Amino acid sequence: YILGSSMFGASLAAKLGLPYAFASHFAPQHLEEATTYYRENFQPSERFTKPYVIAGVNVTAADTMQEAEAEYERVCFNRVKSFAGRGKYLTDQQVEQIIESYQGQQILDMLRYSAVGTTKEVTEYLEKFQEHAKADELMISLQSSSHENVIKNMHVLAEGWQLDPANVAGTPR
Repeated sequence: YILGSSMFGASLAAKLGLPYAFASHFAPQHLEEATTYYRENFQPSERFTKPYVIAGVNVTAADTMQEAEAEYERVCFNRVKSFAGRGKYLTDQQVEQIIESYQGQQILDMLRYSAVGTTKEVTEYLEKFQEHAKADELMISLQSSSHENVIKNMHVLAEGWQLDPANVAGTPR
């Protein structure tokens, strides 16, 4: 497997005939170009006769849409604070100012592919994202502001996106 977040990984995986995992959960800008290039230029290898794509996607799930949106807002705030602060103390007002800046928006764009909502909304988003990414499998990155919320996020996600023994990539119920 080649894990990549740029065209280099896509071209290397295609040339070597390896499965390709794209890190669209934090580097979304090249997703379509990379997965398309990989599929169109895949050269079969001894072990892999056809292309296989895994795409990363963020998930923030909760019992209600309002809870999910509030949690996602905290995730976004914390993401900017973490990336922009890099060990420095930032007040909430400073973080808000950074969020409004071009650089803050670039940090938030890392979360472009995010399923936010209840089991139903998240499942629908993941189905659409899987088609959009031309992915055979999804790599889920749970985005929550606390360990307790990560566990809850996982349980809400699991209600609608169960592994099917016939399809290791998982299918909605």
